[in-house]
Amino acid sequence: MARLYLMRHGQTEHNARGILQGGLDSQLTERGVSQARAAASWLREHAANVGAVCSSPLGRARRTLEIACDAHPALASRPSSVDPCLAEQRYGALEGRAVDDLPQDPWKPGEAYRTHGGDTQADSSARIVAGLARIMEAHPGLDVLAVSHGTVMGLFWAASEHDRACPPPPLDNGSILVFEFDGERNVFTYLGARS
Repeated sequence: MARLYLMRHGQTEHNARGILQGGLDSQLTERGVSQARAAASWLREHAANVGAVCSSPLGRARRTLEIACDAHPALASRPSSVDPCLAEQRYGALEGRAVDDLPQDPWKPGEAYRTHGGDTQADSSARIVAGLARIMEAHPGLDVLAVSHGTVMGLFWAASEHDRACPPPPLDNGSILVFEFDGERNVFTYLGARS
């Protein structure tokens, strides 16, 4: 069965300052660049047989994928795309504010951000799950590397098949969650993480 390697972008200036990004963007820090390179090394060391790569349309994810491809040239030769299903959840008027000042944990957004013009957790989750299944179906039998965002990864993990007694995996910048995709059942099963 094909595998999905779902990776979080490298650390950004906003991440380092504790600022909620959502649909906003900021540049990768030096640490973020190193995280992208380290993730590419991990893929190479674990003989990930990636047949296609894609990223969120947001600059921090696209830049992370570029750096990973430079560090692991085999990735650069794979079909590449940008897909809106991988974009971070939108938080409306609260984007750009300090995470510590938010009314609700952005990692578990629920419905709280709708009143500020943002997405609901249910809407984001549906978009992410349907989009990643579509990406896998577009590359039958191939492993896919998808570079995305922390909330996207958390929502997708929660929607996947996994041991419900298992705590959520770490979603640090540069982390990778590995899933197996069963195309016949249209189901993703969580296999483990690189943090």
